[in-house]
Order: sequence, then structure tokens, then C-alpha cells
Amino acid sequence: MVFLADMLRPFIERLLEANANPDALVFGLTTEIPFEPKNVARKAQTAWRAENKRREEVHEGSGEAAKLGLLEPITLHEARHSFSTFLDHAGVSEACADRYMVHSNGSVAGRYRHLLPGQIAEDRKLFDAYLEGVTAGKVVPLTAAQ
Repeated sequence: MVFLADMLRPFIERLLEANANPDALVFGLTTEIPFEPKNVARKAQTAWRAENKRREEVHEGSGEAAKLGLLEPITLHEARHSFSTFLDHAGVSEACADRYMVHSNGSVAGRYRHLLPGQIAEDRKLFDAYLEGVTAGKVVPLTAAQ
């Protein structure tokens, strides 16, 4: 089972629906190369360029993009830091967050501590509620360090 926030599901579903092959990989190229960070980075750069172009075109026509501003690309490593921070602010335990982040843990306690059935679903609910609160203005969003 994979931890996937509800707000990301429509994006992943569109990626899956866009591919006629039911065995297609969302982020990988082939089954021999299922995941390469450089491939995800390349896809992300293409998406950022397209969205920034759209925002520039909308800006010339109305004013929506002026309010939104252009996107500044981030790396997978930066995304991992954000995910970890958001899990913490959502109230997900450090032990569970470490598992979702796939952190290695060499301690004896880490070897014998396991997620209980339903824990991923409960933590996802916490995470989704936190993200919904941010987007609804009920939670103060984190800002990048200046």
C-alpha cells in the first residue's frame, strides 16, 4: 500500500487513464528501469514550463496569473522535505512518517515496530485534513525560508 494524498489522486488517475497499456508505469520508463529521478525531473520541468507559459498567457488576458505568479521548480529532494514537514504539521507520528518517507532505521526498536492495519488510511486522513485546512485558509500555510 502506498501513502497517497486525496488531492493527488485525480492527477495520478489522469496519468493512468492517458496510457492505453494497463501495465504502464506512472513514473518509470520500462520494467527494467521502473524509476529514475532524472526522468521524473524531466517530466516535472516540462510540466512547470507548460504551466508557467499558460500563466503568462492568462496574465496577458486577465489577471489570474498575476495573482498566482509563476511556479518555481523544486527537486525531488525538496519535495521529500516538504512532504516530511507537512506530515509533521498534520500530526502524523515521527515513526510512521519515517516509514512513509522510506527512511532506513538500523535501531532494534525500528526493526520490531510495525504499522497497524488501517494506520496508513488514518494518517492519510490527518494529512488530507491538514492540506484541506491550508487551502481553505483555516490553517496558516508554511512559507519558504527567505
